[in-house]
Amino acid sequence: NSKLTIFYHGYVELDKNWGKNDINNGGHVNFNRLYFIEEGEGFEVFDNKLLKLTKNNIYLFPLNNKYKYYCDNYLKKYFFHFNFRIYELFDIFEILPIKTITVPINSKNIFFILKNINNNNLADMLIIKNYISSQIFEFINTEAEGINEKIHLLEKYKYIVTYIMSNLGNDLSVEKVSAYSSLTPSYFSNSFKKDTGKNIKEFIDEKLIEKAKSELIFSKKKIKEISKELKFSNEFYFSKFFKKHTYSSPSDFRGKNIY
Repeated sequence: NSKLTIFYHGYVELDKNWGKNDINNGGHVNFNRLYFIEEGEGFEVFDNKLLKLTKNNIYLFPLNNKYKYYCDNYLKKYFFHFNFRIYELFDIFEILPIKTITVPINSKNIFFILKNINNNNLADMLIIKNYISSQIFEFINTEAEGINEKIHLLEKYKYIVTYIMSNLGNDLSVEKVSAYSSLTPSYFSNSFKKDTGKNIKEFIDEKLIEKAKSELIFSKKKIKEISKELKFSNEFYFSKFFKKHTYSSPSDFRGKNIY
């Protein structure tokens, strides 16, 4: 019922130029960020509160929140951009009412492991996924109240969401989804809204935007290719749809979110 997906990870050495372009310009980014600070220090500002990023600590920044970052001198960090989905309906950190989490690094050899990750080595990636999962469960155990009830409520939609994700495109309608569920569009829409708090059409559009954002950020595909893959009739209509939901054109969004 849960799935950890690592979109992007790496190691960077930052200086005072870090943070000059807000990572979330053009709309909130749809993935969580995990920072392992090796050396130096940086700063994060959220809701007019300042958090210092210091060595030997792990920082979690949940998705869909707008942060500002900067560095006065230097900062060395390993980072992971990831989602931890529950039945593909929600990221776990959409359910938990948290903004930022800090925990000390409790493994002496974690930096050695991070430094020697081989993306083509299955064992290495499993070690990292297991470590990140353990950290996530630690966060959940300290913050979650009533989350099990929420997950149980969402369970009945797991096959519907699988169908949506497998057929995701601009041509996917509420009628097609409700037909798959063997319910009328009206009944299905009302039930989905009541249980998840989300309008089914808005949910489909949300997943479509998430897919588009991921392609724009993490692939080198042309915008025309992305629009075709997402089953838009042409690039113009894709750009119009994207701007309606993010207040940014696909090209502007890509330009502001290159890592």
